[in-house]
Amino acid sequence: MDEEYNKKGYDFQPNGTYYYSSGGTQRAWLKGPAGTDFDLYLWRWNGSRWVTVASSTGPTSEESISYSGTAGYYVWRIYAYSGSGTYEFWLQRP
Repeated sequence: MDEEYNKKGYDFQPNGTYYYSSGGTQRAWLKGPAGTDFDLYLWRWNGSRWVTVASSTGPTSEESISYSGTAGYYVWRIYAYSGSGTYEFWLQRP
């Protein structure tokens, strides 16, 4: 994790940018350091702005989302609600 992530409290995946999905089920898993609270959001571009289409905001650093959607541009947002540190992120796309 870089210093900018720690200052802002959020990051984007995969690799800091968005991607095109042809539709179907996307699955993501997030695991942050023990004692932190990280949240996971899936955003979709609606033609004029990014909108949240799925979220996992439990009180721990482990989150997961399974989302079935249409074709379009997507990005995953990871937010450090409490604490900071290196996280692991896994993504399965259709």
